[in-house]
Amino acid sequence: MTKKIMITGVAGLIGSHLAEKLLGLGYQVHALDVVDLWSTQNLCDVREHKEFYYYQGDIRSDDDLDGFFQSDAVVIYHLASVVGVNRYMEDPLSLIDIGVTGTRALIGLCHKHGVRMLFASTSEVYGRNPDVPWAETGDRVLGATNVDRWSYSTAKALCEHMLFGMHHKDNWPMSIVR
Repeated sequence: MTKKIMITGVAGLIGSHLAEKLLGLGYQVHALDVVDLWSTQNLCDVREHKEFYYYQGDIRSDDDLDGFFQSDAVVIYHLASVVGVNRYMEDPLSLIDIGVTGTRALIGLCHKHGVRMLFASTSEVYGRNPDVPWAETGDRVLGATNVDRWSYSTAKALCEHMLFGMHHKDNWPMSIVR
């Protein structure tokens, strides 16, 4: 039986390359993104692959997640996020909803079904910490909360806290990459 993998944010640069690699390794890939499959160039090499299943939807929607989520998947690569500093500074509330609300819903589904999560965080969580190179145990040094730039960093850090919380609670398998 072919192993199932899920990817959110699959139409992005990393997600599309990950899907291509996993399909090449023989995995069945279930993918979610908000963009139309046929309008993105990033997925042109995989969109007609027989083991590629695309779901156009929003991780903030329970209905979209229910249609996408595969309870028998091995892992979910959670890459979905707002891309680009200008975009998240224009609409920080949307960024926070996508990051925090969507991730919390996915964590719940993964935990319920025992699916491992790999979460794509960001070095932005360190903010302007001057201790470069940053360490995993490095402090977060951010500016004022009325500066929209810090919404991305804060949303990603909150997601990390949720992941660590679920892991510490009952050893749920997860990984965080930056």
